[in-house]
Amino acid sequence: MKSQLENLIGKKVIRLDRQLDQVISINASVPQNSIDLFTQIYFDDYVLNIYNRFKLLNSSSLEELQGLSIKKVLENKNEILLEFET
Repeated sequence: MKSQLENLIGKKVIRLDRQLDQVISINASVPQNSIDLFTQIYFDDYVLNIYNRFKLLNSSSLEELQGLSIKKVLENKNEILLEFET
């Protein structure tokens, strides 16, 4: 079965952004909320929202990915690897 992330192969990173997301529990007896910081990677016709922890290999910042295209996508039960063309 083809991963949805494979649609990103060949797509160029146009922009990177960080957003805040607030979640408020409506079923708890005492209202609870959490605020999450997540990363958005914009491509031509896709936006990839990353809520989980991630790490960069061979790069010191997300901004270095701007203008690069995705070369390969590998996905398993625990992680996703996006390989960018250099």
